[in-house]
Amino acid sequence: MYDTNTSPHPHYYLHGEDILLDIPDADLLLVNVPEPLPDHEVSCVDLIIHLSRKRS
Repeated sequence: MYDTNTSPHPHYYLHGEDILLDIPDADLLLVNVPEPLPDHEVSCVDLIIHLSRKRS
């Protein structure tokens, strides 16, 4: 999989279909990011929500 959008943004990953979809920024609010370890800083936060089709 390759994403042409290189800016930080969240994704849905569809299991079994090998598809990666962008999640619109308006749909997501990240409220609590844990403090980094001592002598470290957060350089990036990646978010991938893995989805599977419901079994009928």
